[in-house]
Formats: sequence, C-alpha cells, structure tokens
Amino acid sequence: MTQIIFLKAVKLKRLSDHQKEVIREVFTTSEIEAAIKAFPEKKAPGIDGLPIEFYSIFWPNIRPLFLEVVNSFVNQQKLPETMYLSTISVIPKPGRECNKPSDFRLISLINCDKKIITKVMNNRLAPILPSIIH
Repeated sequence: MTQIIFLKAVKLKRLSDHQKEVIREVFTTSEIEAAIKAFPEKKAPGIDGLPIEFYSIFWPNIRPLFLEVVNSFVNQQKLPETMYLSTISVIPKPGRECNKPSDFRLISLINCDKKIITKVMNNRLAPILPSIIH
C-alpha cells in the first residue's frame, strides 16, 4: 500500500512529440561518422573480429550497406539477431598471480556495429534526457 502512495506522488515526465520524432529519425551519414570517430582505437574487436578501425578505414565502401542495416533497425525497431550476441572473456590482471577470481577481469566483446548504433542513439538522447530525468 505504501508503494502505491509513493508512486502516486511521482510526477512522470514524458517525451514531447518533437522529441519522439528526433529519436525515430533515420540515421544520417554524419551521425554515424561522428560516432565512429568518437571511439578509441586499438581496442578489442567484437566477436565478428572487426575492430573500430575497420569502420574508419572502409567507411566509404560500407556506408550504403551500413546505412541500410541501421535504418532498417530504426524502422523495424529490432536489431538483427547477430547484434544481440557478445562474448565475455576472462583475462588476468597485470602483475597478478592468477590464483583467485579477483586476479582476473572480465571483458565483454560486443560487435562494433552495435556499439556504433548505440552511440548514435546515445548522442540523440543526450540533449533530451535532462528534460525528463533530474
């Protein structure tokens, strides 16, 4: 009962129609290019083996296909099944003896195409979130 009373006191803020439109717009080349440039290089690739450098170097060649894939995501609101996959690897921490679990760290290998899509969405949401979240 206390929970219901508490929740009634919470004032919900909703996205405006304009904000919803901004989020649902198709991805642009410039948004994707900005996202690609924002990632640090020389990081572990995803499970497909493609590091962010692949997208940077071959962007002129893969741009049309990549735009088609990400914009189908926007239209269908669902990623291809392969983009839901990731691998968690356990690697030893430098200078540790590797005798106990705390001597290791976990790395989640997520494909860069999903990271790029996520970054574009994050960039779109960043100016909107302060209006609905304190």
